[in-house]
Amino acid sequence: MPIAKRLTCAIDLIKKAGEIALGFYGADLEINFKGVNDPVTAADMAVSEFLEQGLTEQFPDDGVLSEESFQQSLVPALRERKFVWIIDPLDGTKEFISRNGEFAIMIGLCENSVPVMGVVNQVARGWLFYGSKNNGAFWEDKGNCRKIELARSFDKDNLTITVSRSHRPKVVDKMISELKIKKQFITGSVGLKISVVATGRADFYYHPSGKAKEWDSCAPQAILEAAGGLMTDIYGETLRYLKDDVFQSKGFLAASPAVHKYILDNVEAQLD
Repeated sequence: MPIAKRLTCAIDLIKKAGEIALGFYGADLEINFKGVNDPVTAADMAVSEFLEQGLTEQFPDDGVLSEESFQQSLVPALRERKFVWIIDPLDGTKEFISRNGEFAIMIGLCENSVPVMGVVNQVARGWLFYGSKNNGAFWEDKGNCRKIELARSFDKDNLTITVSRSHRPKVVDKMISELKIKKQFITGSVGLKISVVATGRADFYYHPSGKAKEWDSCAPQAILEAAGGLMTDIYGETLRYLKDDVFQSKGFLAASPAVHKYILDNVEAQLD
């Protein structure tokens, strides 16, 4: 029951947070930069503040880690909490700024530092993805909800990869060529790409860069795994959370277990 209660609360909060984000969408935004090529807006801050406050009020014993208030020095204390929320107020801030709709609000929940529940809200499109350990995953499309579950089999000659609209490493293009991947699902937001895999609209997402952070992967990983998928780093090792370093430094691979094994087996030579 503790997970179910938290999921209900997270869905309620993330829908309200979506309304906050849309209040800024299309407006003239002042854009600041936390680092090189890392923009932040008033929308990021307003959504973060709302979610942090709401989760803390509802679950005062839980820890909360949000991209916009993150301090590495607080992580050791968070590790002591059984439940820790990991929030990305706007995954795809660049897409939000460019107004192409390919951004998402994400709330993930770790139990003993392992992702067990996630909610991803693609506000502009009316898509809501959510799932939790042992309770399945769901995709809500403009109010119409259906359970999502990944197929156990696949056709290696008919795979679809989801890729970034704005940038992708050369190793991804090389893999697409060598594995003769014919179809691509293009979207912004790391969380949306993983969520698209959870729905089966794409077969896998290969992210070799070590620049993604824990808030990029926590919520969608929980959803993917609730749908029967598998997400590891690109070497097949378990992704870890609440680390001394917030980066997912060895990238990640998201797919069904069967596709995951196929991709790992066939890209191994490129990683050596």
